[in-house]
Amino acid sequence: MTGGLAPVVRLRSGRATLALVAIPIGRAPLGACEKLDGEAVTTVFVFVGPILMPVDTLYALRWRGTTPTGFQVRHHPKSVALAYLRWFVAPLAMMIAFIASIVDQHGPAVLSAKAQLILAIMAVVWMALIFASGRTTGVKARQRRVMAMHLGHAAPPELLFDGSLRLALEELDKTWDGAIGRDPSYRTDGGEALAWRDLYPKDVPERLLPLYYTACRYEAVLVNRQVLLNRANLAWRRIEGLFPDFESLRNSTLTVTSAALAARTVQAPSE
Repeated sequence: MTGGLAPVVRLRSGRATLALVAIPIGRAPLGACEKLDGEAVTTVFVFVGPILMPVDTLYALRWRGTTPTGFQVRHHPKSVALAYLRWFVAPLAMMIAFIASIVDQHGPAVLSAKAQLILAIMAVVWMALIFASGRTTGVKARQRRVMAMHLGHAAPPELLFDGSLRLALEELDKTWDGAIGRDPSYRTDGGEALAWRDLYPKDVPERLLPLYYTACRYEAVLVNRQVLLNRANLAWRRIEGLFPDFESLRNSTLTVTSAALAARTVQAPSE
């Protein structure tokens, strides 16, 4: 963060004077959401005093203090909205409520018990916005963890640029070819291994269901085909029926995950 000077007008004894005051200027990652296992979507804001302007969106793989390390993703309106709610709307509302509570028509007043209760509730809501909101839970969390088994990160494919989706699919295709090629039941008459695109969800080997699901999700986003999303949904139903918890899924299926793989599948140029 750096500082700058801004002109302000001050009124003293009925006379207006021009002065320069220091204001903070810098960049900050705010609006963390889609939180899962230490990863999150965050928006980088440029701030000039109290003015916040979103300039970039990142998927944070890890954090060093408050500084995220990750890769660029598509603009995320929810992240921007949460940033403004947490760091502009909520504190401004508390400040206005506090001033309104201590000032009446006769001048400064004592903060009443009712006002104290209202301010305490507002503070709790503010803390909940900062620390409790934006988490991914339930089915969406389980689905993202399954995809992370094969890509090294749990970013929703809908957030990735097309170049990153293509790189991820190339890695998924290689993983599939290496895994299915060892099974003679899944070869063509010419001896070539069947691609995952050639199989319906009911025909996929159990140990490759998470890989199949991940590939369907990624290609469905890339080519915008509902049939692939339908296949992903059918594969997910099989996964939930076969593996009641994530540990049993991870122990019984093919898992390929590493930081190096995550880096390879997201280092595509922004589009």
